[in-house]
Amino acid sequence: MFGLAAVSLLERRRDAENGWYVVASAGERAPEGPGADVELLISENFTLAARGTALDTENMQVLCSCATQLVAGIIHRRDGERDARAAEQAAGPQSRTALIAATTQKARELTIAAQAAVARLADPAPRPPAENTALICSARLTLDRLARLVGDVSELSRLHAGALETYLRPVELDEVVAACLESLGPGGHPITLETPEDLPDVIADAALLTRILTSLAADALHRSPAGAPPALTAAFDGSSVTIRVTDQGAGPVPANGNGSGLALRLARDLAEAMGGTLCCDPAPADSHSVAIILPAARRLLPHPVPATLP
Repeated sequence: MFGLAAVSLLERRRDAENGWYVVASAGERAPEGPGADVELLISENFTLAARGTALDTENMQVLCSCATQLVAGIIHRRDGERDARAAEQAAGPQSRTALIAATTQKARELTIAAQAAVARLADPAPRPPAENTALICSARLTLDRLARLVGDVSELSRLHAGALETYLRPVELDEVVAACLESLGPGGHPITLETPEDLPDVIADAALLTRILTSLAADALHRSPAGAPPALTAAFDGSSVTIRVTDQGAGPVPANGNGSGLALRLARDLAEAMGGTLCCDPAPADSHSVAIILPAARRLLPHPVPATLP
């Protein structure tokens, strides 16, 4: 591919013998560290190294795009595994301590990643335009995730302190979904929507339901691979409405039903504050499915038409 004899994706790791770990490779005598004929910095910790002739600008941009997606997939998978471990800890007696520790660690990692991308952009050394684009995209996405993480922590703290008021009323789901997509910000977030036309309103706090769906959608978008957008569906069973967010991200939802990470913890607690429930549905490997069940508003029956006497 690209006329290269061998390619390696390298990760900077302290436990590696030479400071670099070969995450994936192809070809004979693939590079095991920097110093190869072709090198492409993907992020602070990932570098693509290859043996072969130098590439022109167009091929370098294509290679950079492919490598960036590969690294994103690896990070998504690791995040899923970390969330699963956090969920197992959250099921134990010291769940709050475990959640705080996991959240603090995640915030630290996101901050370091954003700082690394910004520092790299500030470096006056010449770089291919594709690398600058990748760094800007990485920094923006990382800062967005950090902002949502801080918002989730703040909301969860207010809820547990009893400072979060709820205003329950009939809420139209379409309006909440529109507000959710707006809260995710610009960028054309691909989400598949499947809601029946005759879906009744739900009894909920519109602001809190928007917060729940935004948190779950952002989490699902982060895990979803390219070309497989998450889905938001809704169904009515006669007395309640089930809203489900499903994605094809890496790592299954833990069977204990406690959810993974802060996003699900916040969504579950907010749903319960509104009188609803949240559960993690059984799903195949490499997928997540979270369901929110809320009471349906009573349908208004039409007034009967009086019979006309002959």
